[in-house]
Amino acid sequence: MVYRNPVYHQIVFASLIIITTLRITYILQLSDASTRIPAKAKKTIIHFFSTGTVLFLLGFLMWNLDNVFCHTLTMWKVTLGGRLLFLLEGVFSFV
Repeated sequence: MVYRNPVYHQIVFASLIIITTLRITYILQLSDASTRIPAKAKKTIIHFFSTGTVLFLLGFLMWNLDNVFCHTLTMWKVTLGGRLLFLLEGVFSFV
């Protein structure tokens, strides 16, 4: 938690997501418990997990874009300054 290298945190976070994906897939398809889970519940779990996966991927993409372009975007904001800085904060909050 003290190590500030963003690549380390990205690798750890991605590893947790991959492990969780494998575990959920195992439970829903291969384990003995999969036969006891109703089809409707499986569908709901898959829907929620799929939504979470897409949100994770978008967040991971934004995180990487921020790491790559942070300095450039910050320089643009400083150069424009003032009221435009406030407007750009909303635009660049997704990058």
